[in-house]
Amino acid sequence: MLIKTVTTKAEAIAWVKSHQIGRRNLTAEELAHLREERRERVVAARERGESTRDIADSEGVSHTTVQQDLKAAAESATTSVGNGFPTDKGANNPAPANGTVTGRDGKEYTANKPKSKRAPKRKPQGFDLKSWEKQLGYVLRGLDDLKRLCEAHEAPECAEWRDCIADGRATLEKVLDVAVEIITALSG
Repeated sequence: MLIKTVTTKAEAIAWVKSHQIGRRNLTAEELAHLREERRERVVAARERGESTRDIADSEGVSHTTVQQDLKAAAESATTSVGNGFPTDKGANNPAPANGTVTGRDGKEYTANKPKSKRAPKRKPQGFDLKSWEKQLGYVLRGLDDLKRLCEAHEAPECAEWRDCIADGRATLEKVLDVAVEIITALSG
């Protein structure tokens, strides 16, 4: 068991909070509040020019958690500029004032903005004629059902609807024929 000596009340409170975040006795709101407080400390440390690894050590969290906190802080701001950081003075601005951080080795490094996750690129997919024919078949059967429903009723507008359904069915059949021609021409 690790025993930590604290000298001030503020240090004691910070230690208790940092060790409570992993406990099950906290509500979701309390956990969210503690995470937000940590996020504010992380942003403040980053603004002072501390590296993300040093911040992780002082907060007792992983390097990845610090990066996620900085990203969340940057995303929570309302406006941003080209470098990806918020411009509001009152907003959480994780960029150090001079744009550099001091690494563990004591050297100065350019502060990198948190990387945003991009949506994966969708692979272009070929045209699946069988699937398309199947879906079109559902539509054609639906039109046939509507036509039968109209034929079962003697309402005056049913004749007009039947004609419209017949025209729509004929058009869809032509579309299917054209699709087959396109696929045959392009795949050959």
